[in-house]
Amino acid sequence: YVYTSARVTMPFASELGIYIKGVGRYIAAAKQHLGLKLTEGKDSMNQEVMELIAENLFRSKDKRDILYHLIFLLDWNLMKRAENCLHAKMIHMGFVEDHLTFTFAKEKGKQHGDMHGPWHCFANPKKPHICLVLSFARYFLTYPQVLREGAPLFEGTNQYGRYSSRLHQLFHELKDDLKNLGVDYKDLG
Repeated sequence: YVYTSARVTMPFASELGIYIKGVGRYIAAAKQHLGLKLTEGKDSMNQEVMELIAENLFRSKDKRDILYHLIFLLDWNLMKRAENCLHAKMIHMGFVEDHLTFTFAKEKGKQHGDMHGPWHCFANPKKPHICLVLSFARYFLTYPQVLREGAPLFEGTNQYGRYSSRLHQLFHELKDDLKNLGVDYKDLG
């Protein structure tokens, strides 16, 4: 960063890149040889686990779980990070014929303000607990203030922290059900 902002060529830049790639290959080979996990981060969530979590949030009597259910389904349907979904506004949403569309200004890999999308999300009337359209309807009926022009889709501060805490609490509550599906609740993120 310092070299770039000063517009000075970094000495040994190409050699450093080659070295870093080599170190990465060496570490991957060592992990494989030792039988360690080759990937970093949390395990991916399969459809069965997603439906279990969605159904528990859907059936919850807690008003806040209507919000968390929507965020959870948005993460799943849009394949987006929770932070992207939490910063969405009504203007990023649209309705086209029989589905919802979403357009985002930035995402983790592309942060220069290029528009990304639209992503298309369809209703699932046969499985109401994973129906994004129904989840939006429940959310708008519970929190009608978000329908104001220019309002964020998810109002409040630290929504990500509260959502993350609730999910981890739910993972712990469902640990036996998750274990029956072959998933350790600590491996979900």
